[in-house]
Amino acid sequence: CLAAPSPLREYFALVHSTGAERMAALAMTRADIDLDRWEVHIPGTKAATRDRYGIPVDAWARPLLGPYVRSVLRGPLFPSLSRDAVNRGHIAARTAAGLAGYQLRDARHSVAIRWLVADGVPMWEVAERLGHADMSMAVKVYTKTVLREAAKRLRVDNSVTQREVSK
Repeated sequence: CLAAPSPLREYFALVHSTGAERMAALAMTRADIDLDRWEVHIPGTKAATRDRYGIPVDAWARPLLGPYVRSVLRGPLFPSLSRDAVNRGHIAARTAAGLAGYQLRDARHSVAIRWLVADGVPMWEVAERLGHADMSMAVKVYTKTVLREAAKRLRVDNSVTQREVSK
């Protein structure tokens, strides 16, 4: 996030801290962010379940987002950004940060894993925050990672865990 100029920096902080889809983040308005509670409304762009309320903004992103959001009185949060500008900006920022190969779409997965592993958010809640219709997609995508991280913390042979998940 820090490798990008404003307003890309703030856009990336929003996406990387809330798991918002790229286009949903571009559609957000000033009214979608509650700075008192540090929660966002992520507008649904694909299905009704994707319209989510009360999604927390990670603490690390608040100093980046706060001043920017306060400067927007009303209307769109990122009126000067387009999908192409975001994609070009992300390529430039990841190159500057030495993160070749990291795609912006990977942000949702990073957020989900952080919520599950570091923050201990239940799988059902992660699925809800990401806008999945039910928990099955989150279970399918994130179970291996959660088991791998648990094995690391418990210092268990990870190959046993991986074989069990693969069956």
